[in-house]
Amino acid sequence: MADIPEGILATFKSVFSDIQGYFLLETLSKPRLIEYVYEHSGIDMENDIRYQGYSSCIKKLTRFMTIENEDVVSRIMRGILEMKRAEVTHSEASGKSFLYHAQLEDLRSYFSSLGGMEHHISVDKKRDGECVLWELIDAASQVCCDQTYCSSISENSINDFIRTLINHRGKYTVRDQTRHGLSENGHDAGEVDMLILHNNAEIAVAEGVKVGSVDTNVLERHIRKLLVNYNPTGLNSYLLLYYTGSDITAFAERLTEYIKGFQFPLRRVSDVEKVETKNAAIKVMSLSLDKDDCDLTLYIMVVNLCK
Repeated sequence: MADIPEGILATFKSVFSDIQGYFLLETLSKPRLIEYVYEHSGIDMENDIRYQGYSSCIKKLTRFMTIENEDVVSRIMRGILEMKRAEVTHSEASGKSFLYHAQLEDLRSYFSSLGGMEHHISVDKKRDGECVLWELIDAASQVCCDQTYCSSISENSINDFIRTLINHRGKYTVRDQTRHGLSENGHDAGEVDMLILHNNAEIAVAEGVKVGSVDTNVLERHIRKLLVNYNPTGLNSYLLLYYTGSDITAFAERLTEYIKGFQFPLRRVSDVEKVETKNAAIKVMSLSLDKDDCDLTLYIMVVNLCK
């Protein structure tokens, strides 16, 4: 059970509730909050007897912080705080003011340290990133070998196939269209293509999109979704590009040059590195980025749909 200081609970209420006690986070209405907590922890705040009598979002989250274990509380609260932070940034860009920046940062600092969590990339996180990568490469190899998955098939169908293959193997759980982080408009919960879990803990997010060329608008939009909108806690990220053109090698070279010069929304920690796949139909590159003192790896995989 997390032993949350009264001062932290009071700070939480000052940042997240108004004078009438209403929950101040447009991204998460009460049903979406309950859904978010359930999807990312397995805790049902709607029907669990421990939450009976706690009707409002503020009361449910306060109860959550005081009765659940530290690791779960840390994970959920970090996600909610990142949503709040992104919402404040979006609101201030529209000319609105926010008076609780210091308190918000205090909360982020506290919940990031709760449960002994490290801010910098660990050996386990790097190993997890590489293991997930090879699971995705193996699944993508099946896409390349299956005549069904050609340039005319929808990206959703390919995503579904990859998700099914990984789930069937049993090492990881891949959830579909999961509410996670913020949508592009900054107001609603986003829906990431694949949220990847290991032992019920979130370890990665992935997006899959069809491309026929180095479309800078499409690439920028999906990179920002992965790193900012859909990734409040700094998970390893995977951009799967389903290539419909005729020359994957030339495309991969142009893509690499584009990524080398890309202005990432996070601080770049490493140069772009090529990952050897031993598969002519799959090209992979990676680089490390820093999200609020938490390193993550972005993997970009090109999968050739031209048989």
